[in-house]
Order: sequence, then C-alpha cells, then structure tokens
Amino acid sequence: MNGLPFQPVKYRQYRNTFLTRVLLTLDCGISSEVPDEVFLPKLKDFAEAYFQVKMPVPSGPFKNVKLTEDDGTLVFALSKQSAAVMLDGAKYVSYTDTAQPQMEKLCDYVEKVIGAEMVQRVEIRKINMWQFKNDSGVSFSAEEARKFVLQEPVRNVLSADNLSDEECKISGMMKKEWKSDSDGLVLRSAYQVDSMLSGVSRLVLDTERVTERDVLVKEIPAVAKEMNTDLYNAYFGCVNSEIVRIMEGKRNATA
Repeated sequence: MNGLPFQPVKYRQYRNTFLTRVLLTLDCGISSEVPDEVFLPKLKDFAEAYFQVKMPVPSGPFKNVKLTEDDGTLVFALSKQSAAVMLDGAKYVSYTDTAQPQMEKLCDYVEKVIGAEMVQRVEIRKINMWQFKNDSGVSFSAEEARKFVLQEPVRNVLSADNLSDEECKISGMMKKEWKSDSDGLVLRSAYQVDSMLSGVSRLVLDTERVTERDVLVKEIPAVAKEMNTDLYNAYFGCVNSEIVRIMEGKRNATA
C-alpha cells in the first residue's frame, strides 16, 4: 500500500511473540438473496466437509452461525453476506502456515455457499498484548508502558492530543489511520489496569489492514498476502528494539 510510513522489514520467525488474536474477514457488501431452502443445504455440506460437524436446523430465518474447533483456537462466523475467522495467537506460526489456509476456507465459503465471485471488503487484524507486573502492587503507568513498547514517533501519533474520535476519548484508546484510495491501515493502542490482580497492567497494540473495493475471490489470497506484509512492517515499525530482543529470546519477557 502506497503512502504508509513504515519501511519494509525482512521477514523472519521469532521464538516469542505477543500476538493474542488474528481476525480475517471477507464481506460481500450485500446479503445473498438465495432462499434458505437453497442456502442451508450448501452451508450444511460446507460445515461437514470443512469442520466435520453437523449443522443444527435453524428455528427461524437463517442469520448467521458460529463454528468452533474443539480446542477453541479457531472460530468461524458465517452469514449470507460475510465470512470471518478468529485465530488464537498462541497457535499462530506464520501467515502462510496458519492464516492462509483459513483465508482459503473463507474464499471457498464465499464462492461455494454465498455464490459470489467477488467481495467488497477484505480485512486482516492482528492484536498484540504486553503484560506488566509490579511487585510493589502499584501498576505501571500508561506512559511507562507505552514508552517500553512503542517507538517515540508512534507514541506521538497515538498521543491523546491527536485524538478526534469521540469513541477513543471515551474508551481511552489511541487511534491513528492512514488511507490511500480504497486501502487503509489502522493502529489502535489501549492501556488497561487489571482490576483483579494487584500491580498488573496491559498494553494492547491492535493493527488492522483493510481493502474496501471489489476484489475477485480468486485474487484474494494474493491480495491478503500483501496486506499481511503491510501489517508485519507496521508492527516492527511500531515496537522498540527491546521488544524485538524479547522476541528473539535475548532478554526476559517480564517488564
């Protein structure tokens, strides 16, 4: 995506990561007009082929369904308009190994069940989280946590002084968005103090890459791979070198 402030970073895998969740979404923009009596058998065949589960018979008009793997590390949300999957960061190896096979399932769903040849929105979202524990019982401040994790230019663009989004002001979340034509990248950061555990706080970095234009289903795997590269570059353009050292296993992960 042109216009992003993040430089390309050579890809590598790390011993440790702070990734907690990955979300992939394909949205057709409008709901399929296929009647339930035609749509549901297709959905049933898809669920049995891909998940080896029996689809329950809906008691009313079909709206959506969630399909979850036994260990809960994959959760699919399927409707007549969209398909999405949530992946557990603990089981995430790489986009190619972990996310791409699931994106291909979403593509199959859009094509074979919804019956669409293209989508209007492709989204990849990655959520990283750092936990801080102070043995004195006093939580790290938001400023201390952000300084430890985030590079100074990123802290500046995520400054409260730059907030115009009312929702961000209410939630305390910091947000910055870059747009180029139909493409966008969003950074969000939030600081949270644990109300149950003394001295424990967390910093969340939520990166989201969106393409809002007509994309042929057959082109989605290539488009999504490029989008993931943008997210990879954004992550390493956000975090400090100390975070990378922890990921490499060169220092303790507890701050």
